[in-house]
Amino acid sequence: MKNPAFFSLSWLPVMVLAGCTGQAQETTASGVSFHHSHQARPAVSDIYPLTPEVTRYDRYTLVSIGSQAVQREPLNQIINITMPVLLVQRIGDGLRYLLFGTGYSLCDTTAPHFVKLIGRPLPAIQRKIGPIRLSEALQIVAGSAWRIRVDEVNREVCFVLRDEYRQFSETTVGRVTPPKMRVPAPTLSNSTLATPLPVKPPIAERPKTDTPKIPVTGGKPTAISSVLPTQPVKSLLSGSTPVTTVSVGNIWRAETGTTLRGTLERWANATDCPTGGHWVVVWSSPTDYRIDAPLTFKGNFESLLVQVFDLYRQAEKPLFAEVSRFQCLISVSDKPVTR
Repeated sequence: MKNPAFFSLSWLPVMVLAGCTGQAQETTASGVSFHHSHQARPAVSDIYPLTPEVTRYDRYTLVSIGSQAVQREPLNQIINITMPVLLVQRIGDGLRYLLFGTGYSLCDTTAPHFVKLIGRPLPAIQRKIGPIRLSEALQIVAGSAWRIRVDEVNREVCFVLRDEYRQFSETTVGRVTPPKMRVPAPTLSNSTLATPLPVKPPIAERPKTDTPKIPVTGGKPTAISSVLPTQPVKSLLSGSTPVTTVSVGNIWRAETGTTLRGTLERWANATDCPTGGHWVVVWSSPTDYRIDAPLTFKGNFESLLVQVFDLYRQAEKPLFAEVSRFQCLISVSDKPVTR
């Protein structure tokens, strides 16, 4: 009979060899799998795409022919600006300042609630804005009650009141909109005026008469139908040729009961600027005059400005204007323009 201890020791080398063979097979299989996986997913991307993004421009020069996203979408560019206090005082001024140089302009709308919005003062916290997208900056300045809409055909930016705020707009418009009244406005004759007209701020309401009168220095009251400047007046535009007051062109009317500032802003908002958009009035003087008699002017917009401020330069506290055609801005102050 064989010894059990000797039988166990004789099988020990066989078992060790079998274990080593299994481990080698497992290692070889895992190595093959790792090799195939790296062949399926290369670690380096191909630097030669199918569609070339550059083209040959010169003998040794390659230029990119792909358009940039900021060129295709100007309203999505990142801005970081500070709006100057002298140029931007109202929300409408801020919106136009943000759109300046983008090729877009604020849409011309006559909606009463929007006209009232752009006449509101700009919050001081919104003067410095950015870094932020231009489209988001426009929505911040307009407020949460307005939804931005872009007219890509005419390149205009409009704002539409959201549905949940329409009830407030209807009550406000019904309260502040006065009925329209037809006021007869005498037209200017072709005769010239020998003496300038001083305009004083009214202290009390004057009684209405059949023919509105304006006091003339050193003479009797003269009907406004005979009002015209005597000679060409120097233009308010810096660096431009003198503009003479002409009797041909548009007809501009200032109605009784309005103010000079409100009338000038209404004219500016309805006049197209040569560089795009509309004119903006920056009124930096605390002085304003009430219009007690209907006034009528003829000529283009620049001629209108010359006629108006030549008239109010003779007032008790004169007003002066400086116009920038490039920025479409009219700066009104009670100090003479110094250059």
